[in-house]
Amino acid sequence: MRRKQSGQAIILGVLFAGIVVMGMLLVYNQGSLISKRMQLDNASDAVAYSQAKLAARNMNFAAYTNRSMIANEIAMGQMVSLISWANRYGNVSSIVNAFPLYQTPIIPPVPVTYANVLTAAFSAHQIGGVTVQKLAKPIAKAWPKAASAINTTLGLFQRLFAASTIAAQLETSQAIIQSHQPKDQVGATASNDIAMPDVGWMFFLLNSMLTHAANGLNVQPIVSAVNLLDLNDDTDLAVSAVDGSFNVGAGQGTQLASEFLGGQSGQLNSLINGNAPSARSQADKDATTAAYQRYAAIVNTNRPEFTRDRHWSVFPVVGRDLTFKLNFGIAKFEINFKLFIGAGLKADGGSAYRVISNTKTSFDQHSDIEKLGWSAVDMMSLGFSLEVGLGIKWRICLFKCFSGSFGVYPPKLEIGFPIAAGSHQLVNQGKDAFKTYPQYEIPLTEDGQYGGDPDDDVNNGAFSMFHTMSATIGSYAGGGAFGTKSTDVTTTYAGPPAFLSLGDNFRSTRVSYEYVSALATATDKAGTTDRSGIIPDDASGPNENTDSGLNKIALYTQSRMGAKDTAADYQKVIWGADNAISSLSAAEAYFSNPLQMSVSNPEPASLFSPFWDARLKEPSTIAKLIASGDVAWRDLFSALPRNASGILNHLLSYVGGRILDSAMNDALGRTPGFVQSAVQPGVDRISSLYKSRASAAANTLARYVE
Repeated sequence: MRRKQSGQAIILGVLFAGIVVMGMLLVYNQGSLISKRMQLDNASDAVAYSQAKLAARNMNFAAYTNRSMIANEIAMGQMVSLISWANRYGNVSSIVNAFPLYQTPIIPPVPVTYANVLTAAFSAHQIGGVTVQKLAKPIAKAWPKAASAINTTLGLFQRLFAASTIAAQLETSQAIIQSHQPKDQVGATASNDIAMPDVGWMFFLLNSMLTHAANGLNVQPIVSAVNLLDLNDDTDLAVSAVDGSFNVGAGQGTQLASEFLGGQSGQLNSLINGNAPSARSQADKDATTAAYQRYAAIVNTNRPEFTRDRHWSVFPVVGRDLTFKLNFGIAKFEINFKLFIGAGLKADGGSAYRVISNTKTSFDQHSDIEKLGWSAVDMMSLGFSLEVGLGIKWRICLFKCFSGSFGVYPPKLEIGFPIAAGSHQLVNQGKDAFKTYPQYEIPLTEDGQYGGDPDDDVNNGAFSMFHTMSATIGSYAGGGAFGTKSTDVTTTYAGPPAFLSLGDNFRSTRVSYEYVSALATATDKAGTTDRSGIIPDDASGPNENTDSGLNKIALYTQSRMGAKDTAADYQKVIWGADNAISSLSAAEAYFSNPLQMSVSNPEPASLFSPFWDARLKEPSTIAKLIASGDVAWRDLFSALPRNASGILNHLLSYVGGRILDSAMNDALGRTPGFVQSAVQPGVDRISSLYKSRASAAANTLARYVE
């Protein structure tokens, strides 16, 4: 008989149980890594998006305040326009009585002159003009002071809000990181596993520098460093994307730097420029001049009708434009004859925000900024116009056909006799005010700065041929109507305010620099059973056994910046751990006016329209190269801090101080001398308070990273 055998099932069961346990541990480990990866990615995405969102909010705030400044400028222009309009009617008597032809009797020997009749005819206009003068001029002295003070304050608030945005980006980033930390069973934060390593703070400083102080960055070293790379060979990768498609060829530095820097490859533009008449360097002066040229253009573009073109007329025009065709067989003729005659009364005027100076009229230098102001001119004349023309076309065919044309269309002749003229100016310095009418605009200019409509043949503006006599007599009658009288010039305007504007490059690209976020956690905090890292210390290349595919950026191979064994050292120093699970995210602010979604040629981006928002984006290649060590982030800076607390201190004190100091100095420069001594201590206290609190905030925040 056979002996009964038993116990084989136990062996198989133990082997099977071991396999099950190993599988469960593998699933647990991979699940922990994936959970940590997702948690880290979510935090990194949220940090990048929040930075871009706060930047968009800052730009929208600048847009709203810039619009308020423009509205105040236009309100001052309305006031200047009203006074000029009133001055015109108030000057009727002096203009009419100064014109020699009006002093002759209408029907000799009756001593009633044309001047008597015209003065009586326009007496109601003159009474109305004088009344408005008396009511408006006291307001004209006070309102520019108030409006200028409001604009100066708005400019200061823009800088304060910009500095506060940097602080908010810091605090929000830390709040997001804390909210994504692992929680214990009762929901309290169990540990600070996720942190922003030094490379994250480097990117944060870079984000702020590009936003407010890009001129301090050196781009060429980045271009040179990338040009030396040749990462197309998969065996020589320093950085590998999740999908393995990351490639960088030699000589691509300019292209990749342009992608990283918002399409720029030469002199960098800051995303947000602080503009003030007190700019010092020539580069700042050139950029500031261009910004104020746009500022003046926006003011003029948004002038209401009464400010832009004050036209009314009783000026009927009669005439015909006739064309005759004659056919003689071998010869054909087409004759055009035009004759228009008009007569009556025209009143024209307009106001412009422009450079007001006795020595020049163009706006092309930084020193012209302080001479910006409002000037207004109004004319009224009585006369006639004559427009005549003759044109002939022919075609003659004998053995060969010949054709040609001939025409005489002289400029329209306009003769106007003076009735009234007036002006008013709002300037910073009375010595800059115009004194004669040619300083306002070249005589005989039609449809210029002071009224006119190219689509209306009767409305040609205050400096057209029709008003030449009114302008000439107005220069001498009653002491002069174009700035020689002190009552025609208001000097309570403090000049254009300091304001924030968008860098030139971003007007067309309509997107900001990228806001990059880098977060990390050590693999030994991933909660796996063996605490092993994703990337071994001796890694020398991609390894299918160690490649978990979990990193957005996997630092597998040697650093291009040093010896072949420095990859682990670089990772330890920059990412804050020997084997870090790292995450790199990016976002951008973009400009999109929802009212122009279907417009083929939408308005360019600016800080005058509050349509900025934020969105996530793929990090640029340069950002990945900086994160991997193939391009040293220090190439972007010169003698700047190397650790997190130093970066924070520099960011909050230097960049914040730079933003605030220029605004403070500009605000003080616009206050009267006797007020400066009283205001200066308060301004200094605000500045020092911000800087001291910024330093304290830096030290507090540094606790999270050191």
